[in-house]
This record gives sequence, structure tokens and C-alpha cells, in this order.
Amino acid sequence: MTTTDRLDEIKARAAAATPGPWGWFGNTDVRHIYLSTKYWGRQIVMDFARWGMQSARPRFADGRTFSHSPQSWHDFGSSGLMADADQIARFEVAPNAHSRKDPAVYRADISGIRNPDATFIEHSRADIDWLVAEVERLRAAIAAVRKLHQPDEYGNCPACGVDAYEDPIPCPCVTVRALDEDPVAAS
Repeated sequence: MTTTDRLDEIKARAAAATPGPWGWFGNTDVRHIYLSTKYWGRQIVMDFARWGMQSARPRFADGRTFSHSPQSWHDFGSSGLMADADQIARFEVAPNAHSRKDPAVYRADISGIRNPDATFIEHSRADIDWLVAEVERLRAAIAAVRKLHQPDEYGNCPACGVDAYEDPIPCPCVTVRALDEDPVAAS
């Protein structure tokens, strides 16, 4: 997988998930803790519901009333309802089954949850590791380019040589200026 492909996958997961920033909220007196957006009405991303006598299951914003494959967060989370994770599970033995009652699901082990926020959370550890490694790689590449384009004793860039008029190119050269330029402002 190329760097561009991996970055595109991460961007797609982020675009499909509930917009951030996210935070943990709730009240311990009433025993309700949830992950939600920090602003604009506290849209719940994930909370927990009792499951039997000694367990709890995660719940996610449920957009199934709109679409089984939402095109955006608005399609997925706008119903304001929550779906229990076991009701939107992807089963190991039958990944296309939508219910434990499906005869193809002979074992209840799951391999994921059909929800963009759950997918985003599931991949976040690996995505962050990859993004940090990519930032470190790019910083090292930038440092190597800067090292090549250091001014000589006359303030010129020996790596760039001379211009079309055979004049030396002064530092900072166009390469270093491009590294220092804000790419957003430049476009």
C-alpha cells in the first residue's frame, strides 16, 4: 500500500465519522458516561448500556433508519437514536450477515461493528502510529534538504548552483523558501 493510499483511507474514515472534537462526558452520580462531541449540542458518539447483570455494551449513533451505508455523518447520526453494538456487529463467520439470527452465523464472534464512528475508533491506534511515523519521515526529509541548501561563505546556495545568467543563487534559495512557505496560503 502506498503512502497516498494509506492517507486516503485514514481521511475517508475521518470524513465518515462524527465531526470532532470529541470528549468524555457524563455524571458519575447517575452512572452515565459517554463519548460525545464537545460543541454544537453534544452529539453522542458512543455510550454504554446495561447488558445482563454484570456487563455493559457500547452503543453508537444509529442511522439505519436512513441508510445501511451512510454517505455522510448527517445520514448516520441525525436520527438521534442509539444502536447497541451487538445489533450492528460484523460476524467473523458471515461478514455480510446483518443479524445473529442469520443461519450463516453459526458462531457469534465478531470482527467489527458496522458504524463509521466504531470503525474510526477501531483504526485510531494504528492510524496515529502511521501518521506519527509519516510526520517523522517527512521532517527527516525536510532536514536533509535544508542541510543540502546551507549558505556558503558568500551567502549563496552551492546546491542550487547558478541561475540562467551564471550568477550564484543567494540563500535562502527557492527550495528553502518553498519549505518555509505555508502550503495552504500558497494555493
